[in-house]
Amino acid sequence: MPRPLTAILVPELLAKLKLLDVRHQVSRKEIELALGVSKATLSAYINGSDSKAKNRMPPERLDKLIVFLQGKNPSLSKEMARTAWLSEQLALFEQALQKPSSHSFATLLQASHQQLVITPIRYLHHPSRLGLPQLGMLADEDVAITSQASSHFVLPSNQSLRFDIATQAGHSLFAACETDVGWHQLLPGRRHSGRIVAALERVPQASEPAISFKAPFGPHRFIFIEAKLTHPLGRQAPQTLTTPLTANEIASLAETLLHHAQDWRWGEITIIVEPA
Repeated sequence: MPRPLTAILVPELLAKLKLLDVRHQVSRKEIELALGVSKATLSAYINGSDSKAKNRMPPERLDKLIVFLQGKNPSLSKEMARTAWLSEQLALFEQALQKPSSHSFATLLQASHQQLVITPIRYLHHPSRLGLPQLGMLADEDVAITSQASSHFVLPSNQSLRFDIATQAGHSLFAACETDVGWHQLLPGRRHSGRIVAALERVPQASEPAISFKAPFGPHRFIFIEAKLTHPLGRQAPQTLTTPLTANEIASLAETLLHHAQDWRWGEITIIVEPA
């Protein structure tokens, strides 16, 4: 005779596990390992047995399911993940499995400790007319002014900019600038393949033009993501820098980072461009 005890009802448990498999390729074995139970015990949670009611499990096992779901979608709070499991509505659970949005991309970065050391290097140059932000040509008389690593940096508009990133050769590097119209991918791009070749990677590379700005001025947030991947992150055939990343491209980037949670690190710096 099934025992109620403190077992908690998890409606449509089998259907929810199937959705996990479809959306995130989660095998039954992975669930068993996450819960710390045997195949027979998980089957009893799903189908019931002489000693267990169908769709019920101990509270401590539900807690592990909640953590597991949050691992698949870091934008979910503990309460949201709990509600998804306990709801009778499969649509609510399916919504919890949706690909990360641009909002959860930001959440993903915020939840990860910044580790990349970014040093801005500014150059004196003649003003460029190539756009915001654009890679403008340096004049022969331009002078590099090395600065210390910082999270915020003021740049006069008559100067241009490169970054030195402390990285590891063989990894891939993604960079983007956030403006009021969205994220603009800087690399991979025409002036940098996204493949790291040195322990101190210069962006843009020394053989390419530095980054310059034109009005409107103000703050520009740059992020850099180093990943232990054989393929570069982000848009693989970059358009001009004036074309921001689409919501789908941002979601795809976030999903890649989510699936390789231990294989990347990031850093950011805000460049405040002021009129010269």
